[in-house]
Amino acid sequence: MNTVRQTFVTLLLFLVVAACTTLHPFTGSPPTPQELVNEANVTLTAVANVIGQNLQDGTMTKAEAQEYINEVKKYATQVDEAQALIRAGSPLAADRAKLVHGLILNLHKQVAAAARKPT
Repeated sequence: MNTVRQTFVTLLLFLVVAACTTLHPFTGSPPTPQELVNEANVTLTAVANVIGQNLQDGTMTKAEAQEYINEVKKYATQVDEAQALIRAGSPLAADRAKLVHGLILNLHKQVAAAARKPT
């Protein structure tokens, strides 16, 4: 079962990277704030799926899963705020989108590491 979980997590990480590459192909230019927000939303979905799978597999307790889900919700609110800044044409939009995107990628790494911990 552990190998199946590791394969699932690896596949999910691959899909997130592929989605991010599709959303922002390597053109040499930095991603736009909107692209960062889109990637953040894709990554949040992947994180939530991994949390659910970890809970189902028993590699994460309900308390741990709830802690991570609270983080997902907090970051989802921040993504919405970044989207509002983009719509308003705020000069802060790019920095906010970049910050939130980085925080979400870090959360994704934490959740993936939790999936790989020995049971």
